[in-house]
Amino acid sequence: MAKGLCRVSGMPGNGDDPRLAELLEVIFKYAAGDLKARGTLFDDNSALDGVVAGINILGEELEAFAAENRQANDSLRETLEYAQTLIKSSPDGILAVDRDLRITEWNLLMERMCGSPREHAIGRFLDDVPFMQETGETARIRAGLDGNGIESKEIAYRLPGTAKDSFFESRMAPLRGRKGEMQGAVLRLRDITERRYAEDRLRQASLYARSLIEASLDPLVTISLDGKIMDVNEAAVRGTGVPRVLLVGSDLSEYFTDPEKAQAGYREAFTSGTVRNYPLTMRHVSGTLTEVLYNASVYHTEEGEVAGVLVVARDIAERKRAEIAEELATRDSLTELYNHRAFYTFLKDETDRTRRFDRPVSLLMLDIDHFKRVNDTHGHQAGDIILKGLSHLLVQQARAIDRVCRYGGEEFTVILPETDTDMALQIAERLRVEAECHRFDIGNGKCVNITVSIGVATYPQQADSPEGAVKAADTALYAAKQAGRNRVLRYETAMSM
Repeated sequence: MAKGLCRVSGMPGNGDDPRLAELLEVIFKYAAGDLKARGTLFDDNSALDGVVAGINILGEELEAFAAENRQANDSLRETLEYAQTLIKSSPDGILAVDRDLRITEWNLLMERMCGSPREHAIGRFLDDVPFMQETGETARIRAGLDGNGIESKEIAYRLPGTAKDSFFESRMAPLRGRKGEMQGAVLRLRDITERRYAEDRLRQASLYARSLIEASLDPLVTISLDGKIMDVNEAAVRGTGVPRVLLVGSDLSEYFTDPEKAQAGYREAFTSGTVRNYPLTMRHVSGTLTEVLYNASVYHTEEGEVAGVLVVARDIAERKRAEIAEELATRDSLTELYNHRAFYTFLKDETDRTRRFDRPVSLLMLDIDHFKRVNDTHGHQAGDIILKGLSHLLVQQARAIDRVCRYGGEEFTVILPETDTDMALQIAERLRVEAECHRFDIGNGKCVNITVSIGVATYPQQADSPEGAVKAADTALYAAKQAGRNRVLRYETAMSM
């Protein structure tokens, strides 16, 4: 020890002076109670001088040691203050216990979670904290202090003053001394309630979306960027006859009669983002074919990257049947013109449009002159030929926006949208002339000529309702027949209705 204390460079009697080292050794012996050293110290003047020098050196060594110790203490205090700041400001709940499970640290988040202030918690046993007991954390920490391994754990607890459970991720770490001895433990509790409920909401949303997908009567398929099926619903399984496990990973185009056209469909979806009403024919494994309309749109990742395409293949067989039924219900079977029912639907639509946009709509009521005579002379088959021929002629001569209908028997109507009375009269006269000039081939080398009479009415100038317009046009038609037939007359208020 004397040699260690004498290693002060530049001082007399440093570590290289064996005499000084010897004197310091005598001093330490004397200080330790060795009375024999007394004579050595006080009977020899040179020794006494050496003692004084040694004491000076020892004082300087002790002063330097004290300064280093103060600096170390300052650094330690700063480190502890920094650690305390981190613990207090941590977004997690942090507590520490000693070997006896007595609380030694308790931050602000622990106060909020457990409802116990720091000053009440420090020094208490962990068993006295309801949160720790009820969640089983006390037992876990005790097991950890006994040397058993502890993994992180999720715990649920209803905090004071709350109506539903909160969720926490609990993680423990041992506190060890310099020699590795167990001194206690620190526990971190991270509030994951929002994340947990968000995960629950996401899971519920996924289940809801899946329910919607499975509830669809149309085959739904998701396709990856390389055209492979990633997921399907039960309707897709039924539509193809292929089990889900075999559909997933296969190429969607395999299940259509025209694979190249199917591939072009989903390539178009990747290019433009959507495909609408793309006609394809789906093939069932049994060989049954189903006409479908292929609709597709891309879907994206959270980063906005295209992840794939959602495809809906709508079976249009039923729709086609419904359209055919609707067509049959609105078409005249003989002439294939719109029938009486469809006529009133169209006329109401046009009068509604007239009210919105303040534009007139005119109506022609047309009747074949002396049609009964044609039937009586040439037979009803010839009459049917003339009805069909006149229908074709009227459609040819009408404008694209006009609606030609068979009103009943030998009567026809023509709806003229956005047409005033003067223009309607011109159109009616053109139709009359075309009918008069046309020769209708009734077979057996025979041709028949006919004439027509036409009544004209305009809404809203001459009628205030669709029914009123029909009545006005019919009145004008009757007047045309009374005036000698084969002519066009517009409705006048002087005509009796």
